[in-house]
Amino acid sequence: MKKRFNILLALVAFLILIAAQVYVISEFYKLKNKEFIQNYGDEIFKAIGIIQDKTGLNPFDQVYVQLDEIASNLIFEIPGYELQSDSVKSNILLQFSSILRENEEITPNLKIYLEEIKRDSNIQSIFYIHNLKLRNFSLEYPMFSETTELKGNSQESINKGAIYIQTFQVDYNYFNMEVSYYVDFSNRNRIIIAEMSSILVLLLITLCVVLFVYIRTLRNMIKQRKLSELKSEFINNMTHELKTPLSTIAVASASLGIDEIASNKKRSKELSVIINRQNKLLNQMIDQVLDVSALERSGFSLSKEIIAIKPFLKEIIEAFRINQSDSNIIVKEEYFIDEKFAANIDKFQLTRVFNNLFSNSVKYCTKIPEIGIKILAKSKNLTIWVNDNGIGISKEDENNIFSKFYRGNHDLNKKVKGLGLGLYFVKRIIEEHDGIIKLESKLEEGSSFIIELPVNNE
Repeated sequence: MKKRFNILLALVAFLILIAAQVYVISEFYKLKNKEFIQNYGDEIFKAIGIIQDKTGLNPFDQVYVQLDEIASNLIFEIPGYELQSDSVKSNILLQFSSILRENEEITPNLKIYLEEIKRDSNIQSIFYIHNLKLRNFSLEYPMFSETTELKGNSQESINKGAIYIQTFQVDYNYFNMEVSYYVDFSNRNRIIIAEMSSILVLLLITLCVVLFVYIRTLRNMIKQRKLSELKSEFINNMTHELKTPLSTIAVASASLGIDEIASNKKRSKELSVIINRQNKLLNQMIDQVLDVSALERSGFSLSKEIIAIKPFLKEIIEAFRINQSDSNIIVKEEYFIDEKFAANIDKFQLTRVFNNLFSNSVKYCTKIPEIGIKILAKSKNLTIWVNDNGIGISKEDENNIFSKFYRGNHDLNKKVKGLGLGLYFVKRIIEEHDGIIKLESKLEEGSSFIIELPVNNE
């Protein structure tokens, strides 16, 4: 419960950190955006003044002259009453907007100026008309005003990111207009993000480090929890496994103390055999635990020698058959190697491997056990298949089946005695031989262990 609370607390802290970083980035972006608007707005306003000083003309004068000529034509060509209709007003507003956009001369000059001062010149000019009137001497014809609604208003919309530069009050012979000038930078976000790159990289590195530490800590906590569960299960199994032979030895020893049994040589011999067998079982379990300790401390110390593989395996299989004579096991052997084929192996340790695999094939089988052994040599590798018709191993258990103290979740596992060390030793022994072991299994159909070993006869 405490560990779950710690994990949840760490997750909440991590989410708060992400939220804080998002907030910092957002505020920093807003600050940079304001700086961008201020800096570029000032530069463009300054540029308009410089252009005007160089040419002696307002950069918009030429387009205003064109607009005045159009206004004059409209007044004299369109009757006054038609100038009051929304469709005509909308059309005139569109003409003025289009001419401003297509004939203004400020944008090319601004691009040149911005390039000279090493600023981004990818800009677009936007003109927005606030008020427009046509006039003929004393007569005025209001075309558009922001205070009145005009159906079909088709002015170019102003992008939210466009920078306001200046509003001009234009008063010519045949028209009066109030128009605002905006500049829209296509690369605005790219420029701002580039300026923020250092802090973005720093925040990203911080986030990655925290995420790495969090994931590593979480994995360690989960690993420790699993290890703790496995150790608890191992201790319970070990206690149970030790109690059984100890109880048997205690009962047999007590029986030998009874005069009637002590005087019966046959019965005394039977009890001595039982005590001896249980003593060997105890020694095997203690040796397994000691082997784990030694393996964790310094690994296996292999005593390799060149061994003929086929006779070696036949000897192991024959000994196993004798030990399991009361189990009616079926063993099928396939050898695709000759009698003299040899490999550099530790005979004792590999005997443990095959005895463990064969023993599991019998223990974890609910029908007549069938074991298949197939051996094939390719190039400098030896491949050995050990198949059975047992209960199989689930996909969930496959990932952990070679782990120390791990026992599968099948119901039969609860009935079969064991410490969860057999397959752990199998994998470690194969790895010490620079080999690999793979598992293919299907529940209720059986398992296949594939062992690949280098020959290494040099």
